[in-house]
Amino acid sequence: MLNSSMALADMTIAQRAFEKQHYDLALKEIRKELGTNPEAQFLIAQMYEKGLGIVQNPHRAIKWYARAAASGDLDASYALGSLFESGAGGELPKNYSESRRWFQRSAERGHANSQFRLGAMLNIGRGGAKNRTEALAWVAVAQESGSKLAKDFNDAHTVNAAEKVSVEQRKQDLLTTIKQNSALKGAKK
Repeated sequence: MLNSSMALADMTIAQRAFEKQHYDLALKEIRKELGTNPEAQFLIAQMYEKGLGIVQNPHRAIKWYARAAASGDLDASYALGSLFESGAGGELPKNYSESRRWFQRSAERGHANSQFRLGAMLNIGRGGAKNRTEALAWVAVAQESGSKLAKDFNDAHTVNAAEKVSVEQRKQDLLTTIKQNSALKGAKK
């Protein structure tokens, strides 16, 4: 119990230091928890991705995001999807299929931004097969999760009556899957 309380205190200090842009102190506290704490792994990944207090290194960012994602951190999965989609600002080759895989991983656990991004990729066939029904269903799930981008997307796309039925049915299937995944894995973030 004492170690757990100390770890919580270290991460509270790290998070506050990070938010106040005191990256040297944040890094000192983060390093104490890197082996076991997904929050620490996520923060150091952000630091490597953006060069905050340490030399920017997208390869190390990916390594730490992947470790945090393996522990169930949905924001880390989303960050990986974004990095692979963008090519880390030109530092890495774009990899749309890998991007789509990471967005799907967190979308299936309830991450609204991943749900929207996955839907957008499915809509144009980026990173895999194009599937309008699946795309619109994911965007509808994202909208239900509160995504304004998803609402704007839906407002801009016309859906005929037959397609609307298919999309609604698929959306309900996705919501059931998300609910089951969240219950089984204890969704984080």
